[in-house]
Amino acid sequence: MALVSSLWHVPQENLYGNKVFEQKQAGAGFKNITVENVGELTVPGYYRESRSAAAVRAVGKVRGFLRGVIGCWLIGVAVGRP
Repeated sequence: MALVSSLWHVPQENLYGNKVFEQKQAGAGFKNITVENVGELTVPGYYRESRSAAAVRAVGKVRGFLRGVIGCWLIGVAVGRP
């Protein structure tokens, strides 16, 4: 994920786990916070869609081949869906 975030210029400050997210929400004044990991519900669908021909073309236009196409593939590898 570090490689992909670097390719996509995602600031390191935006990469943190659920506990830090919960702390940030509490720091912003939210109360009764529940943080749920929904990756198992969202990542497979995201990965399938990101591999479609239309999505690959669109991401390639926006991010270029290396950042877009290879980056999407690396995300799949990182989450166990090569």
